[in-house]
Amino acid sequence: MYDYDFCICCCSRDRIVAEELAASLKRFKVPEKVSLPDPELDYRRILPDYESECFDDEKKEALKRCRRLIMVCTPATRDSRAVLERLLYFEEIRATEAIIPVLAEGEPADAFPPFFIREKRVRHILPDMSVEERTETVEPVAADLRGETPRRQKELLRYETIRIVATLLELAPDMLVRRHEARHRRRTALLAAAVCAILLIVSGLFARYGLAAYHAAVISEKQTAETVAVTDRLFYELPETFADDPQALASVQEAINEAQAALDELGLSGLPSDDGEEGE
Repeated sequence: MYDYDFCICCCSRDRIVAEELAASLKRFKVPEKVSLPDPELDYRRILPDYESECFDDEKKEALKRCRRLIMVCTPATRDSRAVLERLLYFEEIRATEAIIPVLAEGEPADAFPPFFIREKRVRHILPDMSVEERTETVEPVAADLRGETPRRQKELLRYETIRIVATLLELAPDMLVRRHEARHRRRTALLAAAVCAILLIVSGLFARYGLAAYHAAVISEKQTAETVAVTDRLFYELPETFADDPQALASVQEAINEAQAALDELGLSGLPSDDGEEGE
């Protein structure tokens, strides 16, 4: 029984990459329709080993409780004695297949510790049909997190997370990738539908308020016209009504002058003036 699914190991300078990978593994959720060969398998119990140079008995005991070892590889990793000690020990207690190399920076020849580099004899058939044996260097099949842009790095991290999880859960990586992409498309479709619904609601509200504002403008225009008509009658009809009463006419004229001054202050000088002409 293992206490941890992975031990993620790296040099201290590569800690950020290791932490991002660990966080990505913990966030990942296996699609519901994927059946696991072993229901007890998990992938979110992670033991970090980011900075410690010493590899004492306590570290060895912790490593024994891990199902697999993830080794983050960069040029700083290649000649690290601490890294090599962990690789050799884990190979001894598990197997080489239980170690997952992750290429985070540099070229494979500059980043992989010699532990991962294997040589094998390969036979080649020459044009004259003779057979020649050659020694070839074989590099490990590793997860690759190298990306030229931050966006590309995020894409690779998401993809390699699925591959690493599939390896631990003993699933075909391509199948898990397809299921994950299908789930992502469904979520995207639901999100797009929700956004469209919100936009339709907002558009409806704007249309409603716009229509109300239009009606309000029409009503305001009618009210203004009625006000002008009433004012026009007051400016012309009142003086005529009291033409035979000089005292009353003087009072009316004073009131009309005060009203005209108030209208001028409000910028409504287009209303009729006391002499029957339109103000400027």
